[in-house]
Amino acid sequence: MATTEQPDLLEEQEQNKPKISLDVFRKLLVNITQEDLMRLPLEKLPDNIPQSLMTEVRPEIRPALETILMERNSVSTKTRQVISDSLGDAALHAIDLSKEVGNQANLRVLSFKLAEIDEMIDRIAEKPSIESDQLLSKFIGTTDKMLPDLLKEQLDTQKGVRVLTQDTNLPEDLQDTVDIAADKLSRQSRQISNLLSKYYGERVTISQQVMQRRLNAIEAQEAAQLLMHREVEKSHQELVKALKQKNKLFGKKKFSDEEIQELKTRVKALIDDYQTSLVPIGYDELLMWHDSVVEASLHQKAKQRVQMKIHMGRKDLMRLLHEYCEICEHQATFLAENPFLSSDALAELKSVLQQEAKALNYFIEKTSDDTVQLTMAAQMKREALEKISKEIISSYKDHRHLTEK
Repeated sequence: MATTEQPDLLEEQEQNKPKISLDVFRKLLVNITQEDLMRLPLEKLPDNIPQSLMTEVRPEIRPALETILMERNSVSTKTRQVISDSLGDAALHAIDLSKEVGNQANLRVLSFKLAEIDEMIDRIAEKPSIESDQLLSKFIGTTDKMLPDLLKEQLDTQKGVRVLTQDTNLPEDLQDTVDIAADKLSRQSRQISNLLSKYYGERVTISQQVMQRRLNAIEAQEAAQLLMHREVEKSHQELVKALKQKNKLFGKKKFSDEEIQELKTRVKALIDDYQTSLVPIGYDELLMWHDSVVEASLHQKAKQRVQMKIHMGRKDLMRLLHEYCEICEHQATFLAENPFLSSDALAELKSVLQQEAKALNYFIEKTSDDTVQLTMAAQMKREALEKISKEIISSYKDHRHLTEK
């Protein structure tokens, strides 16, 4: 049975509007009976009752609501045919799409994600760390996965507006239907554009700050890393020399099998220490930083708001791409010169070099006018990588004997 509050809601609507609003209709559906629902005058019901409402109501009133949806939400067959003849079937699709405006979750979810990102930034500001930055980057990367659906929704609404705003000679009542649908789609498109502008702007701002902190950490470690790398090279040369001595056909052998194994263990420990001390630059994180710079530069509203962040982010990204490539090549070189580090050193070093090439190809293929220099740098490095890869694989062949027991 309807509550006593429902007549008041209807009365208020009837005094101020010719139709019940969708919000009031939702409230009525909470307690209304199927019989009372069927008695509601169709001309008083909202024009834009969404199909998704069927999943929100109680099962016992769904048959009645389904009947109402069929009668109230659909333009009559004759009317649809007139619109189709004048504007094409795409116009009918656009009108149907306009009825779902506001019911899609994409805008709401992205708004919530932006609020969560702001909260994370506040927490990180209290105690910044690479681990916190990595979590933030991962969260942004997860949020990015919803962008294709939102961009598709924006393209669909923009296409709908174009179709519905064509010059035509529709009857006045049908033209009103078309104009209302076009206005809804236009407002939805602007809302999506504004939210994307905010997201792209915040994302490139955050990414630039994270990139700068990462570069500062790399610079702070640079001297120590150089010393550790020299220690690795020194121990590697001692191992090579010891194996030569051990394998001499004549003369006194200065190194036993146990001593050779100790040298290998030392080389492995030094390489482990070196790689553990590296300031991390993850593949996914690098690509997310790249996306943040490119996509902000491609979105006109975002670009106007954060032009300086785009410029700074591009410069930081250039340096981080260089650092990432060096990390990959050092790792591959360690495996080539010390194949005992892995059960299948050749396959592992090839995988590392392929990952580097994949990152470079991504930078080359996804670009904008503002990132041309970055694209060119990636292209030059990609070409150089072919030669570097051949040299590393050749080095592996020269050092295969180090796997001997």
